[in-house]
Amino acid sequence: MVRVVLSVALLALLLGCSLARPSAEPMPPSTPGTTIVVVAPARTAAPPATPDPADTRGHVAEGTRVDYLSDPPTVGMHYGRTARYGLHDRAVAPGYWLHNLEHGAAVFLYRCPDACPQLVSQLAEAYASFPAGKFGEVKLVISPYSTLDAPLMALAWGQSQRFQTFDRAALLAFYTQYLDRGPEDAR
Repeated sequence: MVRVVLSVALLALLLGCSLARPSAEPMPPSTPGTTIVVVAPARTAAPPATPDPADTRGHVAEGTRVDYLSDPPTVGMHYGRTARYGLHDRAVAPGYWLHNLEHGAAVFLYRCPDACPQLVSQLAEAYASFPAGKFGEVKLVISPYSTLDAPLMALAWGQSQRFQTFDRAALLAFYTQYLDRGPEDAR
């Protein structure tokens, strides 16, 4: 009898933890064309990375417009599909790479007013040489992002760090600090 009670209590605890949400309010269903605005209290910043103010997550239909509290976002509602890991020559929508962040990946965003082949080459070399995560792949998405206020930004779930120049050692340190540490343990 005690074993059954303990098993039920453990199951309830595990289910309660995995189903917990940052808000008691249910999330509305989403349809294409729906705008979802996520509002949460700000948290204090911890250098060198800056935490995102709205630590919320969930899936919306692809193409749904989501208004984020930060640009670029590091948390929030996102699409059910992840972006392909690696270097992208065209901007990847945040709805895709936020899902990668949720899985413990990093995202490096870059902004070049003109072509920047040297930076792109350095980022490609970083991707090729960074260590794989526990699922055997380099969990890094690299994408252009036109509205950055710095030439380069590293993102992890709930964290961001700006770079004025390519700094391989600092980018590797950011990547390894947050690798496989997203809220979901997945590829």
